[in-house]
Amino acid sequence: MSIPTFTPGYPPDGSSLGETKATIRDNIDGNFQVFSVDHQDQNETSAGTHTKVSLKETTGTTTPTLPPNILGGGFETLYSQPAGSAPLGPLGEIFYSRGGGAGIQLTGPGTPNGAANGNTFLAGNILIQWGIVNSTTSGTVTYTSANLGFQSAVYGIFTQPFYSGSAPNGTATVAIKKNTILSFDWTFITNSGAYNGFYWVVIGR
Repeated sequence: MSIPTFTPGYPPDGSSLGETKATIRDNIDGNFQVFSVDHQDQNETSAGTHTKVSLKETTGTTTPTLPPNILGGGFETLYSQPAGSAPLGPLGEIFYSRGGGAGIQLTGPGTPNGAANGNTFLAGNILIQWGIVNSTTSGTVTYTSANLGFQSAVYGIFTQPFYSGSAPNGTATVAIKKNTILSFDWTFITNSGAYNGFYWVVIGR
C-alpha cells in the first residue's frame, strides 16, 4: 500500500471534522507508515527503536565534497553517495562529514572478502588485499575478481616467506620487480630448499 500524500493545514479553521476526516486520516496514517519504514512502530515490541537506517543516495557527483541538501556546519552527518560518483565506480558508498567538512568514505569499495585471497576496506577509502602464493620461482600476482582491484594507487606491498616441516637452514625474501594498481611481479630469493611460498599484503586505494 502506498503512503498517502501529506496535506498541511488540516483541519483548516472553520471546517467540521466530518468535512476533513479523510484528509486527517491520510495524514495520520501516512506518518505512521513513514515512521514504520525504519522503526518499530507503536504496535510492536520496543516501539520507537530502529530496525535499520536507510540512507537515500544523494545527487552529488564528486567526492569528498559534501553533496547539496545535506546538513552542514554543526552537524555530524552520514550520507550515501550515488552509484557512479568518482572515484566510487558502480557501487554507492556511505560517507561521514563532521561539521560540514569534506566527506570521509566509510564503506567500500566493494564487499569485504575473508577468503585466503581476499580483501577489506578501512575508513577513508583505504583498501587492503592479501593472498598466498605456493611457489618459490617467480611470477605475477594479479588482483582478479577474488581480490578487488585498486582504483587509484598502491601504497605498499609486503611479503612473508613460509615453510613446512623442519626450520629452514637458510633465509628467503621476495623481491618485488614492479607494481601497478592491477598486479605486481615477484621473484623468490633463497639459499634453502625448505621454503614453500609466501604470503602477501597490499595496501592502497
